[in-house]
Amino acid sequence: MYVNEARGPGFIDDSDGNRSLSDTSTIWHQHADALRAFLALRVPQDDLEDLLQEAFVRIHSKLNGLRDEEWLTAWVYQIARNLITDHYRKQLTQPAEADVAQVYAKVD
Repeated sequence: MYVNEARGPGFIDDSDGNRSLSDTSTIWHQHADALRAFLALRVPQDDLEDLLQEAFVRIHSKLNGLRDEEWLTAWVYQIARNLITDHYRKQLTQPAEADVAQVYAKVD
């Protein structure tokens, strides 16, 4: 594994040419506050920290899909937008707690 100076700080190449962050905190420090504010405007407060954490899990797991580090910020926000869409889509497909309670009440 070696540091690739041409790719910018925080990125390393392994022997197979795959990229990963040498210091995950680099992206966190650059984007966490702004991404938290972005999510806060779009999701309920109760879900905010879970979605922020999931955003960074996705960012880390999909980092090899980033073709050009110059587009890192746009790429991070696209992941966040997709996460928000997934969050609301999931809510549409899951019954509300009150609905589940009513079903159980009818079974008893």
